[in-house]
Amino acid sequence: MANSDPSISINLNSIIGRINPFILGQFIEHFPRQIYGGIYEEGSRYSDSDGFRLDVELALKNLAVPLLRWPGGNYTSGYHWKWGAGPKEERISRKNPHWEEFESHHFGTTEFVEYCRRIGAEPLICVGVGRSEENPTPEEAAAWVRYCNSTNGPEAELRAKAGYPEPLNVRWWGLGNECYGPWQIGYYQKAEDYGEDILKFIKAMKKADSAIKFVAVGTTLFINRKWNKRLLLNNDVAQKIDALSWHHYLQIGYSEERMEHTKATLALRKVEKNLDQVIKLIQDTHKRLGNNKLIQIAIDEWNEYGWEEVDIEKNALPEQYDLAHALYTAGFLNLIIRRAKNISMANYSPAVNTRGLIFADHRGILLRSSYYVYQMYKTCAGGFSISSKVESPKLGGSNALALDVASVKVNDNKIYLFVINRSLENLPCQVIIPDFYVKTSSGTIMTAENLRSYNSFKHPDTIKPGKFDVAVLGKDFSVTFPKHSISVLLLEN
Repeated sequence: MANSDPSISINLNSIIGRINPFILGQFIEHFPRQIYGGIYEEGSRYSDSDGFRLDVELALKNLAVPLLRWPGGNYTSGYHWKWGAGPKEERISRKNPHWEEFESHHFGTTEFVEYCRRIGAEPLICVGVGRSEENPTPEEAAAWVRYCNSTNGPEAELRAKAGYPEPLNVRWWGLGNECYGPWQIGYYQKAEDYGEDILKFIKAMKKADSAIKFVAVGTTLFINRKWNKRLLLNNDVAQKIDALSWHHYLQIGYSEERMEHTKATLALRKVEKNLDQVIKLIQDTHKRLGNNKLIQIAIDEWNEYGWEEVDIEKNALPEQYDLAHALYTAGFLNLIIRRAKNISMANYSPAVNTRGLIFADHRGILLRSSYYVYQMYKTCAGGFSISSKVESPKLGGSNALALDVASVKVNDNKIYLFVINRSLENLPCQVIIPDFYVKTSSGTIMTAENLRSYNSFKHPDTIKPGKFDVAVLGKDFSVTFPKHSISVLLLEN
């Protein structure tokens, strides 16, 4: 690593934007062992009489999850809301349209919203949109809105039979999932056709409740370079949606096949460039329309890993999520914070099992390394992202900086610094904050013996945050960030 004098310069007057708490959201799908055997497991010694796993629930409560997306994912494209509506005992078991298992549908809309209330999250329901007879229709989607939000009528009566006479007040609705992909039922080859169809959904759903908000399907340029542009050329679509989705999965790999730390970091740089291109497209659309409404980006699915959908058990390997993955998770959250003006939602995919923050089975729960990243970052919610300039050595001869930083101002007296040291060396760093005299400071840090350290049921606390002893004063001070670590500094004046 080339020599350089690391420094972080904070500009309190350069506010990027308010950090929407939804960027710390989660996602749950009817994929094997996420719902059933994950957050919901009837008859389990870990569950209450309603079937909710209390150990998983407590772990999610401790993250202060602001938003939860459901029921998919791929599952959305073939899901019909009435399958999981009304009294549980009257629901019919059906084969999952995407994966080889049967659904009891005991976890439906009211159970989902109830779970959101239990963990303190806002619900986001994703409606299937597509061009197959197996997809829901706009009127079916509107009926789902009425089931959730109406005070009277047949849908409200059906909801009352499920034990919820009062409206559920679901405000956020997704208009399909990855509708550009052949892995979806009734997928679209042209964004223009998708755009025309979602206008029908928006019209019908808004008629059921005019206050609801919509996330339309967008895509990364790695998958389809023209989809977003062609979709947003439809002025009606651009004016009526609230957010455009963007999904991200990086296949880091298993055990000895894992992507090297430096390579993963460089891949993250490509992600930033891709996101900035989408932001530029949205800004250009905003200028063309000449209105004050800026479409937000909703990264409503993201994970270091893509899911294993053939050999399902591979998703349960505890050693998947080591310290290197935690560093990547923190790096991804940092880049979101640095784009707070444009990114208002991000859902880790999924919350439980598969590749989730939490692993749950008959032994209880295991909190993976990335779970603790979310625990450390929840302090950023609601603050203001502010600009910072970073000078740092490069990582492993690459173009990536060893230090990665996001700065957050909570108020005039409180600043958080989220600092990742990706290098294999301790880095003494000069921190400069003009017009802010630090009187008190504290910190939290997470690191481990090496990048491949991970939590297991035998050793569940191998990677866990601890106190970071910092005692700094003034506008200009030095902090040494330990090798391969994630640090959160609280500075107060």
